[in-house]
Amino acid sequence: MRRMLLIGLFWGAAAQAAGQAPPAGTDAPPEMQVPPPRTTPATDPNEVPPELRVAPQEGDAPSPEVTIKRDAKGTREEYAINGQVYMVKVIPAVGPAYYLVDPTGQGEFSQQINDIKNPPPVPRWVLLRW
Repeated sequence: MRRMLLIGLFWGAAAQAAGQAPPAGTDAPPEMQVPPPRTTPATDPNEVPPELRVAPQEGDAPSPEVTIKRDAKGTREEYAINGQVYMVKVIPAVGPAYYLVDPTGQGEFSQQINDIKNPPPVPRWVLLRW
């Protein structure tokens, strides 16, 4: 039985390599048919492709409107989005610059002395130790 199976496999492989059909009664797999490759229609080399527009991303935020006001005391830079001021950078004539930030959007500004990108460290006092 094993000999017949091996002979059938051998003849099937040899016939497939030669391009012939395998002999009847063998368990050779059917010949695979490969579909022809897809071709695209020829295009004019002078044809200009349509311009692609970039779709807006979900994370894209509108850019802030910056209003700079100068007076004798110093300079104020007001940052607003949709007409609502959310941050003011105050640059006094004398002394370091500081920021006034509205974290809740309610119009109540809190002062930050350090750079806005590097907020001051949180105080870590030891209240109780055992």
